[in-house]
Amino acid sequence: MLASAAGAAIGLALAAGGWLWGIIPLLLGGAALIATATGQTLRLPRITPNRSGTAESPHSPTSEHASQRPSRLAIAFMLVLGFALGMVLDRLLMAAVGANADLRSVLSSAIAESRLVETRVEVGGEVIIVRHSALDIGQPADLFDDNFATLMRGKGDNPFIFEVRYSRPREARAVALDLATMEDYEITLTVKRADGRSFTMREEGVTRIVDPSIEFSFPAGMQVVQAVRIEILDRRPPPQEGFHTHVRGFSLR
Repeated sequence: MLASAAGAAIGLALAAGGWLWGIIPLLLGGAALIATATGQTLRLPRITPNRSGTAESPHSPTSEHASQRPSRLAIAFMLVLGFALGMVLDRLLMAAVGANADLRSVLSSAIAESRLVETRVEVGGEVIIVRHSALDIGQPADLFDDNFATLMRGKGDNPFIFEVRYSRPREARAVALDLATMEDYEITLTVKRADGRSFTMREEGVTRIVDPSIEFSFPAGMQVVQAVRIEILDRRPPPQEGFHTHVRGFSLR
């Protein structure tokens, strides 16, 4: 019994640590441990067809019913198997999402992305396309009016996403954002260049900042920009009034 318990424990540690082959000693050790403790062997029902075409055991009806009933060892073995497979699937899911990723944030981002709407805004005679999360206050044009009193406010999506696409590429060294008061946040900025390549920058904070103006300076200096995508994630617990991200201004510099 001690050897069986040790094998099961080693297999459990290996499987939980991401070593998929750890499921083998886990299953074998668990099955042997249960067999030793119960004194039973794993048995499967034997069923033979009768002349009428229905399944019938060669034994009496009572023994037939008993033989088709799973043993306690079989039930325990299935529980161990399910537990092991659940751990393995959990490790695979975490590997697919990323070791440090928040699964809830990933799912929320995918949902927010599916809800984006497209608006055309004319700025200085140029039509700019803005794809953005749903709004309950303001409009995309408020991003470009250089008026701190106007803003667009998210209706509830978290992260709040907007993407600015220029009809003509522009040269810039940085992106500036004017926001409302934030406490615990993460901002992801993706710049799409005119040559089709892109790069990503991130900014995060855990202290309360009143109406911040955040500038993202490009690490490689001047770039020819085709589009800029912003994701603003509010990392607080969901507030009673819901998430309402405020964006007062956006500009290239």
